[in-house]
Order: sequence, then structure tokens, then C-alpha cells
Amino acid sequence: MLSRLLLVVALLGFACSQTIVEELALDSDYISFTQLVGATNLASTLIGDGPFTVLAPNNDAILNGLTGQLILDKIADGSLEQILLDHVVDGKVMSNDLSEGQEITTKSGMKLTVSISDGVVTFTGPHNSAKVVKPDVEGSNGVFHGIDTVLTTSSSSKIMIGGAIASAVAGFALL
Repeated sequence: MLSRLLLVVALLGFACSQTIVEELALDSDYISFTQLVGATNLASTLIGDGPFTVLAPNNDAILNGLTGQLILDKIADGSLEQILLDHVVDGKVMSNDLSEGQEITTKSGMKLTVSISDGVVTFTGPHNSAKVVKPDVEGSNGVFHGIDTVLTTSSSSKIMIGGAIASAVAGFALL
């Protein structure tokens, strides 16, 4: 799936400058998130003009945070894309653009509150918080910030990653 996504990106003429999706795909800490994006229609959005800000959970966050209902159901019913939209903001928001107490709204409509302590940015949503562990990775159509937690709009919107995902998304692997 990831190789097909990168091929589509190259065929669309984006190969000369790295999009957010390409930057994520090149970073081994964010392969799981990139593969989940590739399993949805969100990939075609994130290779577009943007600008976008992506709050990308790292592999450990995906492994530790996505439990509950079977991921195959989430792919089939479109709710995986909604969960991923909890991590996308319109516009390019660099970490130095953020301020204490600022509220940002994700493409899913989730409201996140920004806190900054000792230079570390934290996004707090309705059910959990995520610290930025890798800020300001720029792409041609925006920026991504690596985060340590999967943000959720409700305590029931978590998904399970297990053996079934391997058959649903070719090449998917948790690293």
C-alpha cells in the first residue's frame, strides 16, 4: 500500500519536492501512521496543495493507543479516516506559531488546547493529551509534528491493531 501511495505521488508530479506524506513515509518512526493514512482516502488529500498541519502519532503511539474495535471495521465503515482527521489541521502551523492556551480545531472538528512547558508543546483534546516529540518537519504542502499519543474524540473511538490488519493493508507492519 505504501509503495502504491508513493508511486501515485510520483506520478502526480510531486516527486521534486517532498509532501507531508512523503516526509512521513521517509521517517521510520512514522511508518505505521503513514500506512494507516494510505489505507484511507486521506492520502489523496494530504498530497494536495494544502497547506496542512499533521499531528502524527509515532509507531509507539500507534501500537499503544489504537486498541478496541477491529481495524478492518474502521477501514470498511470509513471511521478510520475520521480518527486520522483528528490529527490534521488546515493551514501550516509551526511550533513557534503556537501559544499557551491557544485552541486549534482539527479537520474532524475536535478542539485541541495548546500548552507549552519548558519548550515542549502538548495538545490536549477531550479525552487525552499528546506531547510533541518531533516538531516542525516541513513538507512542500505543510508541516508535521510527531506526537507520542493517538488523539481521540471519545473513549470509544479506539481501534485494535492485530494480525487482521496485515491481510487488510498489504505491507502493513508495526515497527
